[in-house]
Parts: sequence; structure tokens; C-alpha cells
Amino acid sequence: MIVKEILLPKTVIVQEAVFDFSKLYKDMKYWFDQKLYTFHELRNEQIESARGTALEIEWVGEREINNYFKFKITILMLGNNIDKLQTEEGDIVHQGNLKIFIEGALIMDHKDKFKDGKFIEFLSKIYNDVIMMKKRKNYEIRLSEEIEELKNLIKENLQLYQ
Repeated sequence: MIVKEILLPKTVIVQEAVFDFSKLYKDMKYWFDQKLYTFHELRNEQIESARGTALEIEWVGEREINNYFKFKITILMLGNNIDKLQTEEGDIVHQGNLKIFIEGALIMDHKDKFKDGKFIEFLSKIYNDVIMMKKRKNYEIRLSEEIEELKNLIKENLQLYQ
């Protein structure tokens, strides 16, 4: 079986405090737009309870690098006991527990050019493991750097400093 996705280590950011969720949401969406990712919100569920709101939001951003490589970043935001608060200035902020999972994947042969037959799969393996090895490693580094940039944006919004 040909490996078509190189998964990068998952990042988890946890915050239990007061934060501006609307700003975080907008800033993250803006980041994906600025980096030219095709953005999809797969899930946005909010459940109200006496203890506060539970939320589950899942995003996927994809960006084609060339005819062979594509970046994919998946974000999962889980919140519980989230309550709205109003600041003295009249702004709405949120208080509660928030976990954000960030996962990156470098997708190879995203247009499925190497999919027909055992010989083509063999050629694909050689192409991935030998010919494109250096380029693949460089793209893994680039994707890691983009995820780090996104992680820092999230931490800044949540007032979590490195």
C-alpha cells in the first residue's frame, strides 16, 4: 500500500479562562484565507445546558502546492461550560474550557495519477521515497512552520504566551 499522507504530530492547546471566541474564530478564518487555503467548516454544533454551552467545531483547510503535493490542516475545537460575559466596555467575551486540536498532513499524489495497477504503485513508491524525498521533506518543514504560525495566533488570542 502506498503512503499518500504524511501526518505531522498533533498539537493540542488548552485554555480555561476568559477569551474572545468571536475574535479567535475570525482571526483563524482570516489566517486560512490569507494563506490561500480552501476552507470548509465540517461541523459547528452548540448545545446549551445549565452549566453553559458545549461546542464542537471542525474545520479543514487544504492548499494545493503543485500537481503532486497538497497541504491539509484539520482543526477541532471542543468547548464546555462556556458562558457569555459582557465587559465594562460592552464587548461580549466567553469564559469556559476550550481545547483546540491541530493536525497537519502533507498529501502526495492528490490527483491520483499513480493509482492504476501494481507496477504504477511500485513506480509511485520509488517516486515518493527516492526522487521526491528532499522536496517532500522541505514541504513537511513548510507545513510544520505554517502550523506553528497558526498555533501562535491561537495562543495569542487565548492569551497563552510561550
